[in-house]
Amino acid sequence: MTTKPTLESIAAADLAQLQYLIDHTPGLYRHVFACQCLVSEQNLDELRQVVAEFFIDRQEAA
Repeated sequence: MTTKPTLESIAAADLAQLQYLIDHTPGLYRHVFACQCLVSEQNLDELRQVVAEFFIDRQEAA
């Protein structure tokens, strides 16, 4: 996965890929934490949504 993932790649990402993005994208950990989204396999759909929202907001701000 690249540093600027597409929404399609986020939608298809597994937990390990999302965790990598969270660990290596400045501001994403804080965003996930602020949304009170658990990083777990059981919460994968919500986590994908929160990560996608972060990148959408970031793109709109640019």
